[in-house]
Amino acid sequence: MKKLITFIIIILSVIPIYGKKINYKSSCVYYYLPLDECLDSRGFLNFEYATLKGPNFWALIFLDNGDVLFENNTWGSLNYGMVSNYQTVNYTRQQAINYLNRWLNFYNDIAKDDRKYRYDGYSTSYYYYGVETEFEACSDLNIDPDILKNGDKVDLYYTFGYSTDNIKKNIFITKDRKTILLCPSDQKPCLDEVEGKANYTIFIRFDINYYLPK
Repeated sequence: MKKLITFIIIILSVIPIYGKKINYKSSCVYYYLPLDECLDSRGFLNFEYATLKGPNFWALIFLDNGDVLFENNTWGSLNYGMVSNYQTVNYTRQQAINYLNRWLNFYNDIAKDDRKYRYDGYSTSYYYYGVETEFEACSDLNIDPDILKNGDKVDLYYTFGYSTDNIKKNIFITKDRKTILLCPSDQKPCLDEVEGKANYTIFIRFDINYYLPK
């Protein structure tokens, strides 16, 4: 009997994380907001200010094979919804957490299923790990050097563009995972000299508790 119990424990211990569920506090999950939405009238980073506006938040999910998902959702989805009798109510904190956990696992599970059939990225915003590299952008890039600057070590991920409006994009993630830059894969992050528009979006990591009901 002891040998049987030991065998069962060993089998359970080696089952890959592939079959496990994640939750909103899992170490493989990080949350982000667009940097522009987090700057107050003085140009300072202010997450409370961003929360008042309620822009979409983004979840970065690290998969067991080293690739990532980068999905977005709304502020409202964490604050109200249908729980019974098809009536929309204001969520309690626990109801919001339950929803967030379901949402994270929905995309995590889809990504796993797609991988079985080599359909990576058809159903999710799936990014393949590329390489560790030094960040390089145009010299006129208007980014606070404390957030991201040329020469910083970053991890580069890329996508085939199936779920990103058919535009192939790269994700640069700083080593501390505090900053993400997203831009078209065939372009260097730059500002348009004529229109002054950026071809990139910067995301800043934030605490999801800002968005959850108190």
